Amino acid sequence: MSAPAPSRRPRPVARLPVVVAVVAALLVGGLVDRLAAQPAAPAGVPAGPAAAAPADAESSSWYCAGGTSAAGGAPATVFLANAGPAPVSGTFSVVDDAGATTSVVVTVPAHGELAEQPAGLSSGNYLAARVDLDGGGVAVSESVGASGGWAEAPCASATGTSWYFTSASTRHALDYLSLYNPAMTAAVVDLTFVTASGATSPQPYQGLVVAPGSLVVLGVNNYVQDVSGVATLVQAQSGRIVAAQLVQSFAGGVSGVSLQSGAASPDPSWTFPRSADVAGGRTEFDVLNPTTAPERVSVAFRLPSGPVAPLTASVPALSTWVVPASTLPRLPPGTDYATTVTSTGGPGVVVGRVVVGPPTGVVPQWGAVTGLVGVAGAASKAWLLTAPVAGGGEATSGVAPLGLGIENPIGAPVVVEVEALTGGPRGVAPVPGGSFTLAPHGFTVVASSLPVADPLLVTGTGPLAVMEDLVPAALAGVVSLPALALTADPGT
Repeated sequence: MSAPAPSRRPRPVARLPVVVAVVAALLVGGLVDRLAAQPAAPAGVPAGPAAAAPADAESSSWYCAGGTSAAGGAPATVFLANAGPAPVSGTFSVVDDAGATTSVVVTVPAHGELAEQPAGLSSGNYLAARVDLDGGGVAVSESVGASGGWAEAPCASATGTSWYFTSASTRHALDYLSLYNPAMTAAVVDLTFVTASGATSPQPYQGLVVAPGSLVVLGVNNYVQDVSGVATLVQAQSGRIVAAQLVQSFAGGVSGVSLQSGAASPDPSWTFPRSADVAGGRTEFDVLNPTTAPERVSVAFRLPSGPVAPLTASVPALSTWVVPASTLPRLPPGTDYATTVTSTGGPGVVVGRVVVGPPTGVVPQWGAVTGLVGVAGAASKAWLLTAPVAGGGEATSGVAPLGLGIENPIGAPVVVEVEALTGGPRGVAPVPGGSFTLAPHGFTVVASSLPVADPLLVTGTGPLAVMEDLVPAALAGVVSLPALALTADPGT
């Protein structure tokens, strides 16, 4: 049974504990900075946080971190969408930052969705959820709501030894990292932060022990203070974990919330299917090179009329490059565009996007999202998006889809079909305006008749990149939800 929805008037994130007891025990001296040489990710390791197992899989698991209870200030809702024609059952477990774990049995309906509030199972401040299913074809995302707005992000479908985050801030903002270890063995974790001033590895955040089944939450503001651009590298020297980042920004009358699962590795190709250059708004792309080798990076934009000249730069090891898209004359005001970031010289980079609206806009006015990775080379032809409203809860009051950005990353036409999962064995319905052909390297926005309470299934005859914009938000891109790839036909 789903738990009652949390309060819509949570306390500000600023009241959250800065660091849990396991970190306090390691505070044995002053801050010692060192330039960390992070190992490159192994070839073939996917950079994205998640992909849904095929519908005929015997089991699948998901991990959601970064949210809190209502008392913690950023209450979470977890959405489970089933693209398959049969119900999928499993266990929904919640662990809090004190180590307490509680579980319930859940069933995700065929071609439907279920919402669960982790706070219904735990009274802790910070919470992480684990979903273990007796089947595949299910995608899982998590939303959080705070005093400054709301955000939604895919959960992780696997643990990892490395996690990378861009587009955070500690200037008029609070930045928290959640490290969740769902495994049976302990993990030992090092953190490195990269800013415009260089890389720093605070000694108290080295050799952190994350016990089996536990959740550790760290305040980045403790050691990286008053910095507008912060990227984070999480490296497990032993064991495997899941990492998530929660940021609340409140600068200059502009507020917003960001929830992100980290990228599991750098990648040589990233894409954002749709960004909007809106008057009074600001968009930037943050490129992190987390490796020990320089990367030659190209940022290419495509307008509805065609491509424009790309930007290129050499990004040194353990550094960032900020691309202020809104100030570029090549991107006319009021125009949608697709963005592709590619790199050469090493294993790749990690790319995020920040969108800022005017202070007079609807809250939230600030938001950040990690791009979609490796789309042209190994992307699924089927993508699943959870709905922001489902039985058991909603992401936030008044939530609704704003537009569905879809990009064709290859040099051949792709036939696209957008369908709503309306429930039951035959519960798949076409979305009005959702059947079309995308030209080579083209993109479009499906913005009419998108359902608020039905998950969306997007399929193509070739690879696609899919990301949804949602409201309430000051403008498109402030709240964006990357679609989750289905690794095989969902069996519809």
